[in-house]
Amino acid sequence: AYFDWKDIGDTPFYLSIGRRPSTYGPPTQFRENEQRGGTPTGHLVNFNFDGITVGYHLSEHTGIEGQTVRFCYGQGYESEFGNGSLFAETDLDDTHMAGFNIDAYNDGTTFVQLTAFRAFDIVDSFKGLAMMPFADTNGDGIPEGMNSGAYISRFMGQDNIGDMNLVGLGFTREEDNGINWFGSFGWTRTEPNANYNPMGLGGLLYDATPVMQVTAIDDSGMPVLTATGDYVKSNNWDEDRDGYSVYVGVQIPAWMGKVGLEYNYGSKYWTPFTQAQDDIVGSKLATRGHAGEAYYIFDINPKMFIKVGGIYYDYEYTGSGSPVGLPKKVKDVQDGSEYSMFPVLDKVWDLNASLTVKF
Repeated sequence: AYFDWKDIGDTPFYLSIGRRPSTYGPPTQFRENEQRGGTPTGHLVNFNFDGITVGYHLSEHTGIEGQTVRFCYGQGYESEFGNGSLFAETDLDDTHMAGFNIDAYNDGTTFVQLTAFRAFDIVDSFKGLAMMPFADTNGDGIPEGMNSGAYISRFMGQDNIGDMNLVGLGFTREEDNGINWFGSFGWTRTEPNANYNPMGLGGLLYDATPVMQVTAIDDSGMPVLTATGDYVKSNNWDEDRDGYSVYVGVQIPAWMGKVGLEYNYGSKYWTPFTQAQDDIVGSKLATRGHAGEAYYIFDINPKMFIKVGGIYYDYEYTGSGSPVGLPKKVKDVQDGSEYSMFPVLDKVWDLNASLTVKF
């Protein structure tokens, strides 16, 4: 729910309060076969939050078509009410975001956009379930307590782990012959604090490993390890870490519809807010590594279309899409020189087909 108040006092100012249009922003509308959805770039943000936008149409003064500047402020994570953890024994601050979204040029064909915002008091995890696998240490397929098989754990926010700056610059062009093409650049900088998840998941792009001690010897002569309550942080844990990503694509008219090709690359510390993107494997735009997509959209009628396509993920670093824990090279985890508490993906094919009906 939201409301808009336009042309306040017969000026170019406008005001909007409520749920922000912050999902499926440009240039992701092409692969969704939709009109532009969210206001901020979908390269950085695909995440719901509630708040306020104050905008001003600069084009009336500059003469540049579609030029608009907006200041946005809102709440992206509520630490208590409505998230099922009202009575949890945690003392969390809500996660807030503030920044600017500027349409530098928009004539209906060419669109240039700048997004810059800051996220305050990022939470170490969000409510949900996770499958935690463990290796079979004896190789006999028999569970040995926590050393084998897997168990399901319920997660919820435990601590605020720091702040983050995010900046994006995007360009899209819709040609008269039906060809659409775009390029986008994103940059993130994390600023960790001294807090970390007490389950050993780590802090804001750094590890916090629990210290274990031998407290007993079991009947088989194996030591029993118990957590001491202390944690060892990874080296240079308090450094600000910069990440970047590039995202390019083209969409070409074809028989009964259109064909699209897209590619994106994310660096080791690339950390966008795109958790609401519904790619099955995980947000392709959050990939720390390479991701390529090809699709064919069949436009059946104005209210219905069929999409078939595939996404190829080639991960270079662990933890894509998560701000928690130190990213590690996938090949280092595979050869045993590094470890990861969660399963590590290397290369993934995602083949998909969908039918969309609007009503």
